[in-house]
Amino acid sequence: EQFENATKVYKRLLATNEANAEYHFYYGGAMGMWAKNASRFKALGLLDDVKFHLKKAAELDSKHVEVRWALVQLYTELPGIIGGSLSTARDYAGQLLKISPVDGYLATGYIEEYDKEFKDAEVSYKKAIKAGGSATTYLKLANLYATKMNREADAVKTLQEAYKVHKDPKLLAELKKLDS
Repeated sequence: EQFENATKVYKRLLATNEANAEYHFYYGGAMGMWAKNASRFKALGLLDDVKFHLKKAAELDSKHVEVRWALVQLYTELPGIIGGSLSTARDYAGQLLKISPVDGYLATGYIEEYDKEFKDAEVSYKKAIKAGGSATTYLKLANLYATKMNREADAVKTLQEAYKVHKDPKLLAELKKLDS
């Protein structure tokens, strides 16, 4: 949680190799977390550097999944007046889709859920389940049903299906939350 200090360390690391995508990712990510927890004035001062370093990491490594996720979140959550853009977020989700279909569908679902396009988010999360079928994909869909769509029965059914496949205790815990 010491993001300001982390940026100092990552800046020195980046200075050793400016062509390293990971270094740009960690530096930009630490700055982004610092900005998220700082005053609005400080956050605005950091924003251009956050974008620069995350974009640079994506440019240097065409298959870097985590940086594209960071860019999806950044452009989705930022207000448009200071550079947020669902269109840009969707572009990065499209890049993710080419690299890792399950991540691409999850990212698209995330954007659609943020934009309150719950039916579109549902479609994307179902595609993520079909593409990857991890416990996370099922949890995303179940959470959408339970918290945004008022479809608790569908959430329960989704979690039950997931548990049959994964036997993950997190899935049982989520089921118990819905039952209480």
